[in-house]
Amino acid sequence: MEVRMNAEMYAEEIRKLRYQGQLQLAIRMCEKAIGQYPYNNFFYKLLGDMYAQTGDYKTASRYYLEQLKRLQGRPEQFKSFARFYKTYSEHMNDAERHRYRMELLQAVEKQKIVPEIAERLGSLIGEEFLQDPKWRRLIDLVDEGNQVSSVREQVDQLLEEGKRDQFLNIMQHCLDSDLHNGKKPVDGVLIAAAERAGLYKEAIRLMQKDSRWKSNGPKVRTLLRICRKQQDYSMAEELLNLDKKIILKSDFNILYELVYYYEYRRDEESIKLTLDKMQKYAESSLPIARTLYNFYLQFNLFSEAKQILEQIREVEETKRHGISRKGSVEEQFESEQGVWNKLQELVSEQEHNRQMIAMRDLIKGFSHELGQPITDIRYSIQLYQMRAKMAQTDEKDIDALLHLILHQTERIGDMLDRFRPIVSGRSKEETFGVLERIEKVFQDLNGRLHVQGIAYALNGDRMLTLWGEPIQFDQIFYNLVLNSMQALAETGKRGYIEINVRKKGNDKIQIIFSDNGPGIEQKNTKKIFEPFFTTKAPSSGNGGEGLGLFIVWNILKMYNGKIRLDTEYKTGAKFIMTIEKAKEM
Repeated sequence: MEVRMNAEMYAEEIRKLRYQGQLQLAIRMCEKAIGQYPYNNFFYKLLGDMYAQTGDYKTASRYYLEQLKRLQGRPEQFKSFARFYKTYSEHMNDAERHRYRMELLQAVEKQKIVPEIAERLGSLIGEEFLQDPKWRRLIDLVDEGNQVSSVREQVDQLLEEGKRDQFLNIMQHCLDSDLHNGKKPVDGVLIAAAERAGLYKEAIRLMQKDSRWKSNGPKVRTLLRICRKQQDYSMAEELLNLDKKIILKSDFNILYELVYYYEYRRDEESIKLTLDKMQKYAESSLPIARTLYNFYLQFNLFSEAKQILEQIREVEETKRHGISRKGSVEEQFESEQGVWNKLQELVSEQEHNRQMIAMRDLIKGFSHELGQPITDIRYSIQLYQMRAKMAQTDEKDIDALLHLILHQTERIGDMLDRFRPIVSGRSKEETFGVLERIEKVFQDLNGRLHVQGIAYALNGDRMLTLWGEPIQFDQIFYNLVLNSMQALAETGKRGYIEINVRKKGNDKIQIIFSDNGPGIEQKNTKKIFEPFFTTKAPSSGNGGEGLGLFIVWNILKMYNGKIRLDTEYKTGAKFIMTIEKAKEM
């Protein structure tokens, strides 16, 4: 016959098993003790301790809650729960902590925990959390799901009263609950409120509970808007495919946010493509037309801004049909024309100032770089003169000195060659074939490319021509190729460079330069066109001064062209150049 163990015997047996390291047997023994003594809080606390010892804090929390329910008249034993709760909070995530807080609250509301224990519990996890029943009723209303206006009103009131933590609890409840799938109208109210409260992570998580949220325009726009507010688009880039296809299939609201995204990425081509797509919506909406007008001004697209302004004026005049205002409209146009001219002058002046600042930085840095080899030459000659006076020189010293002078003057010559295209006049302008000039650069560098094991391919329309100074144009590709050669040398793998030349529109040429090197780190993408920005030592030569891409940028400006880094290209570096064709002079 099995002997019935009393509580003390169970406690002693469990203690022995734990001491012997037989934790699972101790847990089963404790569960058996609870079966016989269900009102003894000690065994619940003991079982909670052992599950916590195994790392199962969720199960441990359940037994500690049962202990709290049995602490009638024993408030001094609350200390053990307080110690556990601290450890539990350190190991569990926000969602799990919230779940447990909700269970504790429900136990208090249903009076399963006596008031003296509830009071101590309130001081531990938040007195307001336990004492204010209003927000609990709001949760019931949220779960009911069909009283949107009432939920909106009460949520707004919560936030106006500064009760952000209570609203966070409501959001966490919805994230944990199967009643909320991100599709309910009430979920939309909460997502909007969370965004207003700055609870961006929670807003996005609730939105994502809808398995098809990516096909929901307002939710995509919400994600982009939240990223804009944080000035961090990493989450949007992770969750969405933000290539040019999204421009073609998006409505105006998403296009509006995409403008800011591409501005953040400094992708001028995509900005222009997005604004062109917005034109479709501007034809039937004055507010959209005015928004587009403001964007055109923001990006200095004056001809497009003037065109959309004419469209706005026509629509407004149509609305005033029957009232003759021809004279005043003409006067207004003349006045606006003056404003346009002034604006363009200001922007031109701003661009000029920006170029002067860049040139000042360039000359300052160039003077510093030029000073290093000159200083080396001067000190070497002075040292040689001192040793010559003391009769301590021989032919080897003369050879070493001459070698140093030759090396440093070659370095100065290289720097001057790289600097010359920026300051040279355009006295030898002519029409030249784009692909033909690029081929010439590769022919000049062919020996070095072959030694380094770098293959290349040039593709495009041989009939495309430009008007300008060919030698300056060549310098663009000398710099790009030399940069690629440096980058590919670091990888140790077989290199490959590809250039594609094609016509873009009626009056532009696009040149795409790519390689299979290590690419450009994200943190450096906004600095690469600055003068003297480099990750190489200046003594490395061939662009170690950080002039290469700055020179490319400046020469393209002379050709009324632009260059940008394709940050979506992940298998190396990819530059996209767009040049407007100029007429022959």
